[in-house]
Amino acid sequence: MKKLQAGITYIEIMIGLAMFSLLLTLTTINFPNIIQRASMDATVVTMVSDIKNQQLKAMVGADNGDGAFTSFGVHFQPDRYTLFRGGTYKLDNTTNYEVILGDPVRLQTINLPNAEIIFSIRSGQIQNFDGSQNSLTLVNTASGQQKTAYVNKLGVVTRIEGYENYTAKRPNVS
Repeated sequence: MKKLQAGITYIEIMIGLAMFSLLLTLTTINFPNIIQRASMDATVVTMVSDIKNQQLKAMVGADNGDGAFTSFGVHFQPDRYTLFRGGTYKLDNTTNYEVILGDPVRLQTINLPNAEIIFSIRSGQIQNFDGSQNSLTLVNTASGQQKTAYVNKLGVVTRIEGYENYTAKRPNVS
């Protein structure tokens, strides 16, 4: 009577290791691209959220603590943007909140009057809006990926080129 031997042969182990190595290689090759895309998407979402928040503050009439209502705005620079209160951006204002863009994301093109958006009290509309100057272009300097955000006179980010998941939410007017 022959005895059957159970187990794994050397060939089977080598085939399993080869398949595992191939899967690991494919995952490692694609992983940096996923991280860069996620970083860029997170930066865009955060920036749009901050713009909307500044507009909301202007619309609801947030004040300086003295009962006087004020405008709110966002000032843009290539490596950062600053959230500020008041009708003009002042570098030394202690209430400014600066958001530094993570490396390698930069604002490549700031196509806005005075590189800023200032929201009017109560209406939330952009002060001194110019339809030919209404966009910001972010670029990932490592991958070359770009996303351009466009705003309208009402302060709404209407579209973002290069960001498939973004659509401006329109109010239901009936």
